[in-house]
Amino acid sequence: MTCLETLHVTKVKSKLFLKPLLLLLRNNQETLRDLSIHFTVWSCTELKTMIFPRLKRLTATIDSDDQEILKAFLSNHLRTSLEELDIAVVRGKFDRSLFQVIATNCANLKKFHLKAKDFNTGGNVDRTFLGGMKQLEDFYIARPFSHENRGINEHTLGTGQRFLESLPRNQLQRLRFKGIKKRSSFWRAKRGNVYVEPDLSFKLDLLGGFHNVKCLSFDRCGNAVDDQVIQFIFREMSALEELEISHCRGLTDAGIAGTIPGQSSDSVSIQNLKGELYKLLSNCIKRL
Repeated sequence: MTCLETLHVTKVKSKLFLKPLLLLLRNNQETLRDLSIHFTVWSCTELKTMIFPRLKRLTATIDSDDQEILKAFLSNHLRTSLEELDIAVVRGKFDRSLFQVIATNCANLKKFHLKAKDFNTGGNVDRTFLGGMKQLEDFYIARPFSHENRGINEHTLGTGQRFLESLPRNQLQRLRFKGIKKRSSFWRAKRGNVYVEPDLSFKLDLLGGFHNVKCLSFDRCGNAVDDQVIQFIFREMSALEELEISHCRGLTDAGIAGTIPGQSSDSVSIQNLKGELYKLLSNCIKRL
Protein backbone atom coordinates (compact mmCIF):
# COMPACT_ATOMS: atom_id res chain seq x y z
CA MET A 1 0.00 0.00 0.00
CA THR A 2 1.20 3.52 -0.82
CA CYS A 3 2.20 5.55 2.23
CA LEU A 4 1.55 9.22 1.50
CA GLU A 5 3.56 12.01 3.09
CA THR A 6 1.70 14.84 1.28
CA LEU A 7 -2.03 15.15 0.68
CA HIS A 8 -3.73 18.24 -0.76
CA VAL A 9 -7.54 18.14 -1.02
CA THR A 10 -8.38 21.80 -0.34
CA LYS A 11 -10.82 22.19 -3.23
CA VAL A 12 -12.87 19.11 -2.35
CA LYS A 13 -16.04 20.28 -0.59
CA SER A 14 -18.69 17.80 -1.69
CA LYS A 15 -20.09 15.25 0.76
CA LEU A 16 -19.95 12.70 -2.08
CA PHE A 17 -16.19 12.43 -1.56
CA LEU A 18 -16.32 12.21 2.21
CA LYS A 19 -16.05 8.44 2.64
CA PRO A 20 -13.16 7.86 0.22
CA LEU A 21 -11.27 10.85 1.63
CA LEU A 22 -11.76 9.65 5.18
CA LEU A 23 -10.44 6.25 4.15
CA LEU A 24 -7.45 7.90 2.48
CA LEU A 25 -6.72 9.93 5.61
CA ARG A 26 -7.14 6.94 7.91
CA ASN A 27 -4.81 4.76 5.83
CA ASN A 28 -2.09 7.44 5.75
CA GLN A 29 -2.41 9.10 9.14
CA GLU A 30 0.85 7.55 10.36
CA THR A 31 2.95 8.93 7.49
CA LEU A 32 1.41 12.27 6.53
CA ARG A 33 3.69 15.26 7.02
CA ASP A 34 1.89 17.81 4.83
CA LEU A 35 -1.93 18.09 4.80
CA SER A 36 -4.01 20.65 2.93
CA ILE A 37 -7.73 20.28 3.47
CA HIS A 38 -11.10 22.07 3.43
CA PHE A 39 -12.71 21.39 6.80
CA THR A 40 -16.28 22.06 5.62
CA VAL A 41 -16.86 18.40 4.74
CA TRP A 42 -15.62 17.04 8.07
CA SER A 43 -17.00 16.74 11.55
CA CYS A 44 -15.40 16.10 14.93
CA THR A 45 -17.03 12.66 15.04
CA GLU A 46 -15.49 11.54 11.76
CA LEU A 47 -12.01 12.72 12.76
CA LYS A 48 -12.01 11.72 16.41
CA THR A 49 -10.24 8.37 15.97
CA MET A 50 -7.41 9.76 13.81
CA ILE A 51 -3.99 10.76 15.07
CA PHE A 52 -1.30 12.34 12.86
CA PRO A 53 1.99 11.74 14.68
CA ARG A 54 4.29 13.11 11.95
CA LEU A 55 2.28 16.06 10.64
CA LYS A 56 4.44 19.18 10.25
CA ARG A 57 2.48 21.33 7.80
CA LEU A 58 -1.26 22.05 7.85
CA THR A 59 -3.17 24.23 5.39
CA ALA A 60 -6.77 24.63 6.52
CA THR A 61 -9.56 26.30 4.56
CA ILE A 62 -12.65 26.87 6.69
CA ASP A 63 -15.94 28.70 6.93
CA SER A 64 -16.79 30.45 10.17
CA ASP A 65 -18.97 27.48 11.17
CA ASP A 66 -16.07 25.05 10.79
CA GLN A 67 -13.75 26.65 13.33
CA GLU A 68 -14.80 24.30 16.14
CA ILE A 69 -13.69 21.38 13.99
CA LEU A 70 -10.31 22.99 13.37
CA LYS A 71 -9.86 23.77 17.06
CA ALA A 72 -10.64 20.13 17.91
CA PHE A 73 -8.21 18.94 15.25
CA LEU A 74 -5.35 21.11 16.60
CA SER A 75 -6.12 20.10 20.17
CA ASN A 76 -6.71 16.36 19.83
CA HIS A 77 -5.23 14.91 16.66
CA LEU A 78 -1.55 15.85 16.69
CA ARG A 79 1.28 14.09 18.46
CA THR A 80 4.04 16.43 17.40
CA SER A 81 4.42 20.16 17.06
CA LEU A 82 3.37 21.68 13.76
CA GLU A 83 6.03 23.74 12.02
CA GLU A 84 3.77 25.43 9.46
CA LEU A 85 0.14 26.52 9.81
CA ASP A 86 -1.87 28.30 7.11
CA ILE A 87 -5.51 29.18 7.88
CA ALA A 88 -7.95 30.81 5.46
CA VAL A 89 -11.46 31.72 6.64
CA VAL A 90 -13.34 32.00 3.34
CA ARG A 91 -16.75 32.93 4.79
CA GLY A 92 -17.73 34.72 7.96
CA LYS A 93 -15.62 36.08 10.80
CA PHE A 94 -12.47 34.74 12.35
CA ASP A 95 -13.16 33.36 15.82
CA ARG A 96 -10.68 34.96 18.19
CA SER A 97 -10.83 31.92 20.49
CA LEU A 98 -8.93 30.03 17.78
CA PHE A 99 -5.87 32.07 18.78
CA GLN A 100 -5.97 30.45 22.22
CA VAL A 101 -5.98 26.96 20.72
CA ILE A 102 -3.04 27.87 18.48
CA ALA A 103 -1.18 29.32 21.46
CA THR A 104 -1.63 26.10 23.44
CA ASN A 105 -0.93 23.56 20.70
CA CYS A 106 1.30 25.28 18.11
CA ALA A 107 4.02 27.03 20.08
CA ASN A 108 6.83 25.78 17.82
CA LEU A 109 5.55 27.18 14.53
CA LYS A 110 8.13 28.40 12.05
CA LYS A 111 5.47 29.65 9.62
CA PHE A 112 2.07 31.12 10.52
CA HIS A 113 -0.25 32.50 7.81
CA LEU A 114 -3.76 33.78 8.49
CA LYS A 115 -6.31 35.10 6.01
CA ALA A 116 -9.82 36.30 6.82
CA LYS A 117 -12.22 38.98 5.60
CA ASP A 118 -13.16 40.08 9.08
CA PHE A 119 -11.33 39.60 12.39
CA ASN A 120 -13.53 42.02 14.30
CA THR A 121 -15.48 39.56 16.45
CA GLY A 122 -15.89 41.78 19.50
CA GLY A 123 -13.75 41.99 22.60
CA ASN A 124 -9.99 42.10 22.82
CA VAL A 125 -7.84 39.60 20.95
CA ASP A 126 -4.88 38.31 22.94
CA ARG A 127 -1.90 38.23 20.60
CA THR A 128 0.78 38.01 23.27
CA PHE A 129 1.31 34.29 22.64
CA LEU A 130 3.04 35.22 19.37
CA GLY A 131 5.97 36.57 21.35
CA GLY A 132 6.52 33.10 22.78
CA MET A 133 6.94 31.53 19.33
CA LYS A 134 10.71 31.55 19.46
CA GLN A 135 11.07 29.62 16.20
CA LEU A 136 8.71 31.76 14.11
CA GLU A 137 10.39 32.88 10.87
CA ASP A 138 7.47 33.62 8.54
CA PHE A 139 4.35 35.59 9.56
CA TYR A 140 1.58 36.69 7.19
CA ILE A 141 -1.82 38.15 7.97
CA ALA A 142 -4.20 39.24 5.23
CA ARG A 143 -7.65 40.62 4.75
CA PRO A 144 -8.30 39.93 1.07
CA PHE A 145 -9.47 42.86 -1.02
CA SER A 146 -12.89 42.24 -2.50
CA HIS A 147 -16.21 43.96 -3.13
CA GLU A 148 -17.68 41.99 -0.23
CA ASN A 149 -15.55 44.06 2.16
CA ARG A 150 -17.40 47.25 1.33
CA GLY A 151 -19.93 46.67 4.07
CA ILE A 152 -17.25 46.20 6.73
CA ASN A 153 -16.46 49.66 8.08
CA GLU A 154 -13.87 48.62 10.61
CA HIS A 155 -11.17 46.03 10.49
CA THR A 156 -9.69 45.01 13.84
CA LEU A 157 -8.66 48.38 15.22
CA GLY A 158 -4.93 48.87 14.98
CA THR A 159 -4.36 45.31 13.75
CA GLY A 160 -1.02 46.07 12.15
CA GLN A 161 0.56 47.81 15.11
CA ARG A 162 -0.79 45.33 17.62
CA PHE A 163 0.67 42.39 15.75
CA LEU A 164 4.01 44.17 15.35
CA GLU A 165 4.11 44.74 19.11
CA SER A 166 3.34 41.07 19.83
CA LEU A 167 5.59 39.29 17.32
CA PRO A 168 9.05 37.91 18.18
CA ARG A 169 11.62 40.03 16.40
CA ASN A 170 15.09 38.56 16.27
CA GLN A 171 14.40 35.45 14.19
CA LEU A 172 11.64 36.67 11.84
CA GLN A 173 12.73 36.64 8.21
CA ARG A 174 9.41 37.15 6.42
CA LEU A 175 6.88 39.69 7.74
CA ARG A 176 3.86 40.44 5.58
CA PHE A 177 0.62 42.36 6.05
CA LYS A 178 -2.09 42.71 3.42
CA GLY A 179 -5.30 44.70 3.54
CA ILE A 180 -4.90 45.66 7.20
CA LYS A 181 -6.83 48.87 6.78
CA LYS A 182 -10.34 49.99 6.06
CA ARG A 183 -11.39 53.21 7.70
CA SER A 184 -9.18 52.46 10.65
CA SER A 185 -5.45 53.03 10.65
CA PHE A 186 -2.59 50.55 10.55
CA TRP A 187 -0.97 52.56 13.35
CA ARG A 188 -3.06 53.08 16.48
CA ALA A 189 -2.02 53.68 20.09
CA LYS A 190 -4.49 53.86 22.95
CA ARG A 191 -4.18 56.84 25.26
CA GLY A 192 -6.84 56.67 27.93
CA ASN A 193 -10.05 55.88 26.10
CA VAL A 194 -8.91 57.45 22.84
CA TYR A 195 -7.03 55.88 19.93
CA VAL A 196 -4.44 58.13 18.31
CA GLU A 197 -1.66 57.64 15.79
CA PRO A 198 1.70 57.22 17.59
CA ASP A 199 4.60 59.54 16.86
CA LEU A 200 7.33 58.71 14.37
CA SER A 201 9.90 57.61 16.95
CA PHE A 202 7.52 54.93 18.24
CA LYS A 203 7.03 53.52 14.74
CA LEU A 204 10.74 53.46 13.97
CA ASP A 205 11.65 51.85 17.30
CA LEU A 206 9.08 49.15 16.67
CA LEU A 207 10.22 48.45 13.11
CA GLY A 208 13.87 48.59 14.13
CA GLY A 209 13.53 45.40 16.13
CA PHE A 210 12.95 43.38 12.95
CA HIS A 211 16.54 43.74 11.73
CA ASN A 212 16.78 40.21 10.27
CA VAL A 213 13.70 40.49 8.05
CA LYS A 214 14.42 39.61 4.41
CA CYS A 215 10.86 39.99 3.09
CA LEU A 216 8.69 42.90 4.25
CA SER A 217 5.22 43.64 2.88
CA PHE A 218 2.64 46.34 3.65
CA ASP A 219 0.31 45.74 0.69
CA ARG A 220 -2.94 47.74 0.96
CA CYS A 221 -2.09 48.86 4.48
CA GLY A 222 -3.13 52.49 4.29
CA ASN A 223 -0.77 54.67 6.31
CA ALA A 224 1.65 51.90 7.32
CA VAL A 225 4.48 53.42 5.27
CA ASP A 226 5.12 57.12 4.68
CA ASP A 227 8.23 58.99 3.51
CA GLN A 228 9.94 58.89 6.90
CA VAL A 229 9.23 55.21 7.42
CA ILE A 230 10.49 54.23 3.96
CA GLN A 231 13.70 56.14 4.59
CA PHE A 232 14.18 54.24 7.83
CA ILE A 233 13.57 50.94 6.03
CA PHE A 234 16.12 51.83 3.33
CA ARG A 235 18.67 52.97 5.88
CA GLU A 236 18.36 50.47 8.72
CA MET A 237 16.86 47.20 7.45
CA SER A 238 19.93 46.04 5.57
CA ALA A 239 18.91 42.37 5.36
CA LEU A 240 15.91 43.14 3.12
CA GLU A 241 15.66 41.30 -0.19
CA GLU A 242 11.94 41.86 -0.90
CA LEU A 243 9.78 44.91 -0.21
CA GLU A 244 6.06 45.32 -1.01
CA ILE A 245 4.56 48.79 -0.45
CA SER A 246 1.67 48.85 -2.93
CA HIS A 247 -1.23 51.19 -2.10
CA CYS A 248 0.58 52.86 0.82
CA ARG A 249 -1.19 56.21 0.74
CA GLY A 250 1.39 58.14 2.77
CA LEU A 251 4.29 57.47 0.42
CA THR A 252 5.52 60.06 -2.11
CA ASP A 253 8.30 60.38 -4.67
CA ALA A 254 10.37 62.35 -2.14
CA GLY A 255 10.52 59.38 0.22
CA ILE A 256 11.62 57.01 -2.52
CA ALA A 257 14.18 59.45 -3.93
CA GLY A 258 15.51 60.60 -0.54
CA THR A 259 14.69 64.27 -1.24
CA ILE A 260 12.38 65.01 1.69
CA PRO A 261 12.54 68.75 2.53
CA GLY A 262 14.55 69.29 5.67
CA GLN A 263 15.80 65.70 5.72
CA SER A 264 19.31 65.16 7.07
CA SER A 265 22.25 64.25 4.88
CA ASP A 266 21.89 60.53 5.60
CA SER A 267 18.87 60.28 3.29
CA VAL A 268 18.85 57.20 1.10
CA SER A 269 17.40 56.80 -2.37
CA ILE A 270 16.97 53.71 -4.50
CA GLN A 271 20.03 54.92 -6.39
CA ASN A 272 22.40 54.14 -3.52
CA LEU A 273 20.81 51.21 -1.78
CA LYS A 274 23.10 48.32 -0.99
CA GLY A 275 22.66 44.58 -0.79
CA GLU A 276 20.01 42.32 -2.26
CA LEU A 277 17.23 44.91 -2.17
CA TYR A 278 19.33 47.24 -4.33
CA LYS A 279 19.91 44.43 -6.83
CA LEU A 280 16.19 43.74 -6.98
CA LEU A 281 15.17 47.39 -7.47
CA SER A 282 17.95 48.21 -9.90
CA ASN A 283 16.98 45.25 -12.08
CA CYS A 284 13.39 46.51 -12.12
CA ILE A 285 14.56 49.97 -13.15
CA LYS A 286 16.65 48.55 -16.00
CA ARG A 287 13.57 46.80 -17.39
CA LEU A 288 11.52 50.00 -17.49
